[in-house]
Amino acid sequence: SYLAQDREIAWPMPVRDVVAMGLDNQPGVTIRPSSEDADRMADILWQCGLEHLTDRPANALSGGERSRVLLARALLS
Repeated sequence: SYLAQDREIAWPMPVRDVVAMGLDNQPGVTIRPSSEDADRMADILWQCGLEHLTDRPANALSGGERSRVLLARALLS
């Protein structure tokens, strides 16, 4: 995975949806995580300290929080 230094997130997507994008490398495909993927994603969100932010729009977070969201997405992939 690639984690850019620029931490801009342009879309008002919930944090959980941005992180879930790490599950799929094909653009335009709807992401439906398996129960195993969902468990792994929950663990990564917890490890990155994001479990309480899952419903917040990712583009409304602080710079550090956005960095953790993008790190979680990279770890999930």
